[in-house]
Amino acid sequence: MGGAFFLLGLLIVGVAGVELVNRAAGSFGRVEHLTGAVNGAQNGEYWRLTTTDGTQYYFGRNRLPGWVSGNPETNSTWTVPVFGDDAGEPCHQSTFAASWCQQAYRWNLDNIVDVHGNSLAHYYAKETNYYGRNLTASAGTSYVRGGYLLRTEYGLRAGAEYSTPALAMAVYTVAERCLRSATDCAESNIAVHPEYWPDVPADRLCAAGATCTGKFSPTFFTRKMLTAVTTRVRSGTGYTWCQPSRRAVAARDGGCAARCGTPAAAAAGTWTRTAAT
Repeated sequence: MGGAFFLLGLLIVGVAGVELVNRAAGSFGRVEHLTGAVNGAQNGEYWRLTTTDGTQYYFGRNRLPGWVSGNPETNSTWTVPVFGDDAGEPCHQSTFAASWCQQAYRWNLDNIVDVHGNSLAHYYAKETNYYGRNLTASAGTSYVRGGYLLRTEYGLRAGAEYSTPALAMAVYTVAERCLRSATDCAESNIAVHPEYWPDVPADRLCAAGATCTGKFSPTFFTRKMLTAVTTRVRSGTGYTWCQPSRRAVAARDGGCAARCGTPAAAAAGTWTRTAAT
């Protein structure tokens, strides 16, 4: 693998095989392009970045070590249909219409392991959409148009991410990017009142099984906004809320103010602390 590209804003220079050396700003680490993960990407592609202190950062791992059926996946790899129109390219078939497959366009950080075997995990939610593949409105095809972070689990041990509960976690609460009351902002209401979501391109939404007329390319956006970050610590067989910190979200009208705090507090970027219950 040759050439150069950017990952996490750092210049990556290719060397032999799948190993890549980071020469940005005098920092020498290793970035490896790996395969075999069960993450929805072609060949299960994912990445491992190892820093000079031995800490390993995984992007798109999806199923952490020890995963078995019923365990959660991190949902960290986001995919989109890609065409391979030339012989030898991934996804290439005998006709152009058939020469496509789902490939990853974004690998989110989902696992960090240090040299002492301490592990951290990020879990995400995917937001899917459909478009008319190959300029065919009836060929609605799914892709991941966006997503958001659900929680971060701390105090795990490498290889036992599922068998041993996290010692602590941060939970990220989201809401619709809507400027009305909770009733008006029900997810299904976007089809009737897209104006309630002023920065969401509702006209690009297409549902599963629908005819995606005029929607012939993927578009990438989210319908969610972060409304709170809460922390929990392990206590016995469960978790205790640990004085969660909540970020006030800017209120644009009375409906949002009722849910998100006063506009003045939001504008000031105020953090409020709520007693644990």
